[in-house]
Amino acid sequence: MASDRRTFLKTAGMATAVASAVPLALSLPGRPTTVAAEEKRTYTGGRFLLELNGVAAGIVPALSGGYPYAEVIEFDSGDGLRKKRPGRTKYGNITLRAHAGMGEPLWSWISAMLSGKPLFKSGAVHNLDSSLTATNMIEFEDALITEVTFPTLDGGSKETAYLDIVITPSVTSLKPGKAKPPIEKKQKQWLTSNFRLNIGSLPASRVSKIDSFTIKQGFAEFDQGDGGGRSIEPTKIEFPNLSVTLSELDGAPWFAYLDSFVVQGRNGTGDEVSGTIEYLSPDLKTVLAQISLGGMGLFRLEHTSSSDASTGKGRTLDAELYVNTMQFSGPPTS
Repeated sequence: MASDRRTFLKTAGMATAVASAVPLALSLPGRPTTVAAEEKRTYTGGRFLLELNGVAAGIVPALSGGYPYAEVIEFDSGDGLRKKRPGRTKYGNITLRAHAGMGEPLWSWISAMLSGKPLFKSGAVHNLDSSLTATNMIEFEDALITEVTFPTLDGGSKETAYLDIVITPSVTSLKPGKAKPPIEKKQKQWLTSNFRLNIGSLPASRVSKIDSFTIKQGFAEFDQGDGGGRSIEPTKIEFPNLSVTLSELDGAPWFAYLDSFVVQGRNGTGDEVSGTIEYLSPDLKTVLAQISLGGMGLFRLEHTSSSDASTGKGRTLDAELYVNTMQFSGPPTS
């Protein structure tokens, strides 16, 4: 059904809209003015069960969006007054937080997005009460993951690591809740302090911090006319730069690579490096999840702090690398 609809819209030559575009307000004589309704982006805390293609993908602790809403259209009523009415139906993005206890349906969805082969999935988000009974739910159809934000990793932190995920649906609807949706009660966690970074032959064992970064999947939107609804198609994916903080003790090889790669201009494909970011278990031995990094090049390196004799902390360096590809392997589900 979704595939047929997308094919029809393409062959019909309907206009596309970039995902980030805001509806254009027209104020021409005798024509309606479109006033875009503001979409709320604040997280709501609680318990929410994510279901993907009929399979439970785990409980998420925070959620926002997903509700259908309408634009407000102003028009000239003919008696000198401006009137308002609801315009076409729109559907808000669903933003949720994921953790290591999520199931394979979500990890494979993220992995497909990062690999450049985004998948459409349908499903629901169930709102759970204290007894884990679903009071209501938001169903969604033909959705893409359009953003994944990986958290800041900091060796001195004790925070739980969460991924912030934006799901862009074609259509959503509000439904009554199911009596007892299937729930995996054992929820694994990982900490933002438990990580390991590898970057080519550069020393990285004393990298103390990796800044948060977001991968974005672009999409084009096809309107279905005044009856509401839309169809979406993936476009290009955007990989961010990687910013890390490391000890000055490891600075010499990093500065040597910067001099060769940037100053001397030896920066062809063969001079780029690859690497991995590994999320580790509390014993710092077992890899819970991994991001593979490809086609990286160092383009900035500078001191970011002075030494502190009272704490024994030495000087640190802030490094920034561009990244051409990222691949994601999620936590084991067994």
